[in-house]
Amino acid sequence: MTMTNHHSTRSEESRQGEGSGQVDQAQSQPMASLYEMALALAETVELDETLRVVLRQVRCVLDYDLCFVALASMDGQRLRIQAADSKDDRQMNGGGLLGMELKVDHGINAWIYREGQPTLIDDADKDPRRLHVVGVTESIRSVVGVPLIVGGRPIGTIYATRRQPCSFDQSHLHFLTITAAQVAAAVQRARLLDQARNGAREMGRMAKATQEAFRMASEERDKLVHLHRVAVDMQRAETLAAKLQIIADGIHAAGWGRVAVSTRDADLNAIDVVCAGVLLEDEAALRTNLVPGSEWKNRFGGELERFRLGGFYYLPWSDPWVREMAHRVKSHKAPGPVDTWDPQDLLYMPLLGRAGRIVGIISLDDPDDGRRPTAEGLQIIELFAQEAALTIENAQLVADLRLLNADLQEMVAAQAQLLYTLEQVADYSSPRRSGTRPSGDQSGAEWGG
Repeated sequence: MTMTNHHSTRSEESRQGEGSGQVDQAQSQPMASLYEMALALAETVELDETLRVVLRQVRCVLDYDLCFVALASMDGQRLRIQAADSKDDRQMNGGGLLGMELKVDHGINAWIYREGQPTLIDDADKDPRRLHVVGVTESIRSVVGVPLIVGGRPIGTIYATRRQPCSFDQSHLHFLTITAAQVAAAVQRARLLDQARNGAREMGRMAKATQEAFRMASEERDKLVHLHRVAVDMQRAETLAAKLQIIADGIHAAGWGRVAVSTRDADLNAIDVVCAGVLLEDEAALRTNLVPGSEWKNRFGGELERFRLGGFYYLPWSDPWVREMAHRVKSHKAPGPVDTWDPQDLLYMPLLGRAGRIVGIISLDDPDDGRRPTAEGLQIIELFAQEAALTIENAQLVADLRLLNADLQEMVAAQAQLLYTLEQVADYSSPRRSGTRPSGDQSGAEWGG
């Protein structure tokens, strides 16, 4: 009997010891979870990974059915679920909780965020703040939630639920409150890191933009110096043909793969064409398929106006009208990426004289940088083209004056010849030249004797 009692006592002590161990383990679990979360916060700077660790540790303590961390938008008008965990994968994946945006004016979670206060609800069915979401909230009974506070201002929430009522107590609420403080610190750190990264990226972008601006300015300066020298050479050239070739070569060296410069008469028909960077067979095809003046009149007077780019006309090959109506010498380059220069694009500029008459046309193709032209990027070429137009007009005027002078000289020579001929005729018509003596002269002297 004594042995039985002794055995019974030992069994009871054993059971009490096991129960005490389970209680100790339950009490130590929150501390262990908080420790694991602290490690994650110290070792991980990526917010999403940190939140996944946090939810795993919260599950060890709360044994929830569903838990999520929602963060407020910058304007505070929306809550977005940043991390979510659920015993039912269909809620987290099929239900699309991750990334879902929640209202801040309805529901228990919205109340926690707005008021900045924790809440513990034994039965959500009886809570008037409950927001019904099909497929998500029907099975929710117990709720525990706390706000994420930074600088006295709520920035989000941690929200956990279970299907059974009265599943959470004050110890769970206390644990979640401590967790929320760590999560809020992690969120703030992540946002500061994002701001620093964005600032660094912005500084890098600005530095890159500054370098690009300096590079473009240097290129524009070099083009300006180059074209100034070309203009000087153009003025020194003695013939119009030489001037035209200098113009074409100068623009070609300024960054355009193919250049054609033509002079035009009053009807815009081509008088002469010179090229630079064009293959001989392509130049022959260009001369054979010159656009007639009547078509140029129609273009500059109507259809091309919608393609105007400063003083130029840019005709992108993507435009149906350009595909149908434009005539060009086929490029030998392959098409590049979208929004770059297409080998079939066209770029023209009429060369206007002092009275606004078109004295020539410049056609540009295959830019060295492969970019579509802009009005700003064409300004230097446009200024040079205006000077070239005046040079062409002056050369044409000089040529016309020379022709007029030659005509006048021929007229003067013809008049002199005519006067000489008339004098000869008059001289031969004189009586002394005819050998007839006047009837009153009886001296008998010989004429010319």
